[in-house]
Amino acid sequence: MVYKENPELENDAVKATFRRWRRGRALLEHPQRQIYEAVAGRVVDRTICDIGSGSGLGATILAQEARSVVGVEKTAGSVAFARKCFPLKNVRFLHEDVAKCSLPDESFDAVVAIEVIEHIADYRSALGQAARILKKAGTLYISSPNRNQRARGGASHAGPPRLKHHVREWTAREFRSVLLSYFDDVKLFDPTLSHLLSPDTRVSPVVAICGSLR
Repeated sequence: MVYKENPELENDAVKATFRRWRRGRALLEHPQRQIYEAVAGRVVDRTICDIGSGSGLGATILAQEARSVVGVEKTAGSVAFARKCFPLKNVRFLHEDVAKCSLPDESFDAVVAIEVIEHIADYRSALGQAARILKKAGTLYISSPNRNQRARGGASHAGPPRLKHHVREWTAREFRSVLLSYFDDVKLFDPTLSHLLSPDTRVSPVVAICGSLR
């Protein structure tokens, strides 16, 4: 079977957030919140850009430890929701496409992209923007589903992405290879950031910590 990508779809983060809230009384799915909380412990007193910030809770979690956080989100309703619900002094939310970001070069100590890159058709532009706005010694924290989670007998799943809003789903090895086009140092971790993973892992989602810009 040949692997096929899905088209990029508009994702109404506000409606999705309220559906999750009604179902489980949570504004973020467990793996996402777990990753944000783990990253927050590593960005104390740093300047952060949260790309694909959605309803704003992830940026708010980061802001508990970070010096300042800028959330970038292309869905206007999500930005309005975040601004109204999370009016913190050290957080601001921008209505922009992450693949066409207008933020200044080398302006952040860290960029965070949690469960967003798989939704973006022009992912290379988004990664290029993330690299551009990072300071030279900055760090990218990025996660994505692992296509190998559905593998059988060690072979990677070759069908279309599991969720219709996912344009693509990489294996951990493929994900690392893409990130090495922008960074010299790419390490893979589980959602708690406590276990280093091999490129052949079946853990999902996979979190990559990237440094040393090319």
